[in-house]
Amino acid sequence: MTTDKLSEHLPGYQAYLDNTRLSPLTKKAYLSGLKLFISYVHDCSLEDLPPAQLLEWHAFLAKSKRSYSTSNQKRAALRKFLEYCEEFQASDQAVKLLRALDRLQAPGDKRPKREPHVLERIDVLRMLSRAGLHVLSGARDVAVLQFLWATGVRRAEVASLLRDNVDLEQRVATVVGKGDKERVVVFDQECRDDLALWLEIREESWPKREGVDTFFITIDGYQMQPANVSTIVTNCAREAGLKGEVWAHLFRHSALTRLLDNGIAIQDVAKLAGHENIKTTARYHHVEEGRLKELYDRATAKRRSNSTAAFQTEPGA
Repeated sequence: MTTDKLSEHLPGYQAYLDNTRLSPLTKKAYLSGLKLFISYVHDCSLEDLPPAQLLEWHAFLAKSKRSYSTSNQKRAALRKFLEYCEEFQASDQAVKLLRALDRLQAPGDKRPKREPHVLERIDVLRMLSRAGLHVLSGARDVAVLQFLWATGVRRAEVASLLRDNVDLEQRVATVVGKGDKERVVVFDQECRDDLALWLEIREESWPKREGVDTFFITIDGYQMQPANVSTIVTNCAREAGLKGEVWAHLFRHSALTRLLDNGIAIQDVAKLAGHENIKTTARYHHVEEGRLKELYDRATAKRRSNSTAAFQTEPGA
């Protein structure tokens, strides 16, 4: 049993995070989230932390002016810390608190929902044409858009993609998703060609920084952040004159919907997407059903129209 204050665990927790494959931005957010929690509970020891205080912490975050995603990230930071204490401190109290967390339900997202829609190929082609005109970053931006469109990966997975984890010959890449879990994604020949072109141009003219081993980098040679991926998407969509909001996750939404539309089994799509629960993938299936209904209505309306025309031309009609 340890009576160390929570703040005394920070160096060990930071070392634990540094040895995960989480993105630098997530590591920083987790450390910041834990510090906020420590301040909230007045830096008590882990053994003196009652499970009821976790409920108060959830309520505190729910009432704060933080966004839904930011509050959830701070909840995740606490969970990651307790997992660290359970694994490396052999803390029975951490186990109890993790069980308590499992019984807590995060409040629903109160943000207005974005209009559900998918990108069409013509939209992506327009964005690609604009990306290719970017003076310094054209090849990279085209490659980023193609990779998003072909694989449906998350923006953080694009930013943290390691160069050695991309096999251009086999057209596969290994990405690190939520929970530090690896999975393999597949891309098409067109995407492969744009990735190869970007890699060639990067080798020839982009700055090289020691320790930077990601596939995509910033103009000054450092690892990209998820926000950089979002900026590429939103800028290209605006330059292409696309109507409606276009954001990075819309590429994922569109790619997974396209796979389902083309007949790939939902279990296989879930594997490609990195979904642990197939119900998550099923949300994209609803979009497919909506489009099928639209096609059905068009087809039946056409048949009714043809039947009516045939009836009106019959003798004696």
